[in-house]
Amino acid sequence: SYPLIQYKRINGSAAIVCVGEGTEEIASFFSNQNYEMEISGRKETFEIESVVANQWLLQVWESDFQYTIRKWLPFSETNYAKYQQLQGIKEKAELLESILTGNMLSLCKGFGIQVDKHIRCRIVKVENECLYKYKGVRMQGMDVVFQTNISLADFVGLGKGVSIGHGVVKRMKTNNEKTK
Repeated sequence: SYPLIQYKRINGSAAIVCVGEGTEEIASFFSNQNYEMEISGRKETFEIESVVANQWLLQVWESDFQYTIRKWLPFSETNYAKYQQLQGIKEKAELLESILTGNMLSLCKGFGIQVDKHIRCRIVKVENECLYKYKGVRMQGMDVVFQTNISLADFVGLGKGVSIGHGVVKRMKTNNEKTK
């Protein structure tokens, strides 16, 4: 199932992103007001800098939005083997688009949303391809700029490892939005 509580680093600070029923669970954690935890045998006291609640409408639209996705882990073992065998950039982008569309459908399913419209997904740029350690296995990850007609919340995760900070999505502002 889709992780409803996700740990991230946002602007250099530790963050917890909660979605759906995860917001109710984290509320009970915050109501404890004792933020002392044991990490590697040491007691640490944590402070809450801020709590921000946002709502977003997960929906398929007619127009497209542009996003970045950082430290995205798109590959299963099978998909990675396919990707490695592909020679052309176009074919690789098409496979990544297919995987990313599947990740967005999994997100929708995790929220109980039935998608009955066509989802568009276009990879605009792939950069920073590197290996990340995930569950003790080295996996290829990357940063991607993509366009889709689904409205995604900032800092929600797509792909593998979203509960620990992989696949972090952020909407890019359009030129019209930047000048306002």
